[in-house]
Amino acid sequence: MSVTSHDTSSRTLDQLNDIDRETRYKIALKEEEDSTTLLAFYRDRINAFVKEREEWLQKLDQLTAAKEEFHVQSWDLQAKREEVADLQRSVSESKVSLHSEREQKLKLKRENDMMKLREFENRKRIYELMVLNEPEKENTFYKDLRPGKLKLNVRY
Repeated sequence: MSVTSHDTSSRTLDQLNDIDRETRYKIALKEEEDSTTLLAFYRDRINAFVKEREEWLQKLDQLTAAKEEFHVQSWDLQAKREEVADLQRSVSESKVSLHSEREQKLKLKRENDMMKLREFENRKRIYELMVLNEPEKENTFYKDLRPGKLKLNVRY
C-alpha cells in the first residue's frame, strides 16, 4: 500500500498542482481583467477630469474677459464722472459769472438812469439860468442924420 498510497498521493499532488495552476491562471486572468477594468476606470476618471478642467478654463477665460470689460467700463465711468463734475463746475462758474454780470448791468443801468436824471436837471437849470441871464432887450434909437431916416438898433 505504500506504493499505491504514494502513487495516489502523488497523483493527488499532481492534480492539486494542476488545479492550483488552473486556479492561479484563472486568478491571474481575473486579476488582469480586474486591473484592466480598474485601469479603464481610472482612464475614464482622468478623461473626465481633463474635460472638466477644460470647461473650468473656458469659464475662467470668460470671467477674465468679463473682468477686463468691467475694468474698462469702470475707467470709462470714472472718466465720465470726472467730466460731469468738470462740466458742473463750469456751469456753476458760468452762473456766478452771469449773476455778477447781471448785477453789474443793473448797477450801470441805475448809474445811467441817475446820469440821465442829472442831465435832465442840469438842462433844466441851464435853461432857468439862461432865462434869468437873458439880457433885456434894449431899444436904442439913433438918429440918422440923413434926412428922413430913423434907425433902430436892438442889442442882446
